[in-house]
Amino acid sequence: MGLHIVSSIIVGLVFGYYLDDYFGTKPWLIMIFFLLGVVAGFKMVWEDFRKLQRRLQEQQHGSLKQEGDKSAGDDQSEA
Repeated sequence: MGLHIVSSIIVGLVFGYYLDDYFGTKPWLIMIFFLLGVVAGFKMVWEDFRKLQRRLQEQQHGSLKQEGDKSAGDDQSEA
């Protein structure tokens, strides 16, 4: 997940640098695309976090046992 932030910032900086060089607007587009990269990186991390959280909740709800004498969520088998 940490790579999302770093990669999106790098992509934003590269786009901003080349657009600034092309339009001659240094340093404005670098700053704008840097901020967009930060926002995009945190958005991707948040989405991954939510997916992971949903997956863990589904695993917990799927592992509940319906037997009366065993505790809920106890996945260890008796051998």
